Amino acid sequence: MKTFPALLLLFLALFSINLNLNAQVESDTNSFVDEAPSYPGGENARVKFIEKNLKYPQDAILKNIEGTVHIRFIVEKDGSISNISIVKGIGSGCDEETIRVVKLMPKWKPGTNKGEKVRVYLTMPVKFRLEKEDKKPEDLQKPVLF
Repeated sequence: MKTFPALLLLFLALFSINLNLNAQVESDTNSFVDEAPSYPGGENARVKFIEKNLKYPQDAILKNIEGTVHIRFIVEKDGSISNISIVKGIGSGCDEETIRVVKLMPKWKPGTNKGEKVRVYLTMPVKFRLEKEDKKPEDLQKPVLF
């Protein structure tokens, strides 16, 4: 019976260490900053990059899947992208395709707070919409972005 309190204490200690590590990782990342990160060349360049590189997954075309994938990532102090995750997906390969394209992006201009470069969370929507005209599936690979 003496081992149960010792195991419980050990579990609680490990659990609290894990919470502290997560808090440290999260605490140096900002959601609100003086100057938000920006894609090199601006918003139009970002949209063109995504349109050029994003391919509508064949499974989504065959299943007539449309919708918006919301992807979240951190723009690091050096402009690189990390911690990519899907906030809201639509499946059928669209989520994975969005992640693939975000990983291809060049470095961004980092966000700043009080003149200092900071890590910033961004959430970006990518809309997948099939053209309704009579086209072959290979012609339907350009999603509409907002």
